[in-house]
Amino acid sequence: MRERENNQHKIFSLIPILAICIFLIGHTHNLEINYATKNFSPDSNNLTFFDSAGTEKITISGEPIYLGDNFQASILVSNQGNNSGNIILYIQNNDSSELIQSQTEFISSGSSIEIFVIATATNIGLNNFKWWIYSDDGIVNDSLSGQFEINVLGPQTFDISIDSFEWSISDGLELEYSTFLSQGKNRDVIFEIIGFNENRKFILQSIHLELDPGIRKMSINLGNPEVEYIEFNLVPNGWLSNPNSSNNSAVELIIPYISPVSSIDKITPSNPVKGTSAIVDFSLKNNGNTQSPDSMIRILHSSTNQILSELSVPSISPGDTYTNSVEIVDWPDEKIVDFRLIWTINTVFNSESSESVMS
Repeated sequence: MRERENNQHKIFSLIPILAICIFLIGHTHNLEINYATKNFSPDSNNLTFFDSAGTEKITISGEPIYLGDNFQASILVSNQGNNSGNIILYIQNNDSSELIQSQTEFISSGSSIEIFVIATATNIGLNNFKWWIYSDDGIVNDSLSGQFEINVLGPQTFDISIDSFEWSISDGLELEYSTFLSQGKNRDVIFEIIGFNENRKFILQSIHLELDPGIRKMSINLGNPEVEYIEFNLVPNGWLSNPNSSNNSAVELIIPYISPVSSIDKITPSNPVKGTSAIVDFSLKNNGNTQSPDSMIRILHSSTNQILSELSVPSISPGDTYTNSVEIVDWPDEKIVDFRLIWTINTVFNSESSESVMS
């Protein structure tokens, strides 16, 4: 019995020694791994070994960075081993724990490559990240990991305003407008011009523009669209704008029109003889709201519709009256004076005409 107790005592006394040995074996293994990582040389055991090819700091592109902007984190990595291998770049936001990884990049022995990851700024203020290079088939130097920070600014504000417009049939619809972009980056936008007519809405134009910070005054000519209202919209293209931005402006249009009025004032002589000439005095008035284009009058025989004479008419301003005379060189064989004066104006919208009769 006493001998058994002695043996048990010896066994229990060996347990602390065994624990210490196991602890040392495990830590010796870890030390060997760290030693291999930090003191690796290219000819060691034909391994794959990744190290920084330049600066050990990660490079951040895209600054200044605003909320919603993309930024790029990149670093140049070299393979100093004898075998090829693959690497991945990871970045992780310390606050949100969001983890983003790059594409897997293959690096052959003795080569270098810039590996990068693109992330989106989601929090205003100072954002702290940790980063590291990972490889499942090679050794990565401890220098390929670290911390970086970015300062994320609030989103930029932009506005658009239709300042004035002029619309004439001859010159088309000309609109002057202003854009504003707050301090920061140039921004890409889609400029939409929308027309409204009889409860219909349609896009007249869609243009890509680049806004630069500050106020810019511009103009655009839309020709003669069939619209009653015009709306200008600016849509951010690939970036986040401030919610307080005013990205549209609309205006009710005054559609140009021409209202021609003609009159025959007199004919000389009052009873022309067949084969002789006669002079017709006439007046033309533009009762519309826009300048009339160049046009023409014709004198037609009322019975036969034969054109007796015609004359070009210059442009007439709104509210103005134009007077002139036209000659009928060869009066037809009629005892009764019977003819019509027709003033026709062709526009992009329609054809306007006025008719006066002398009989």
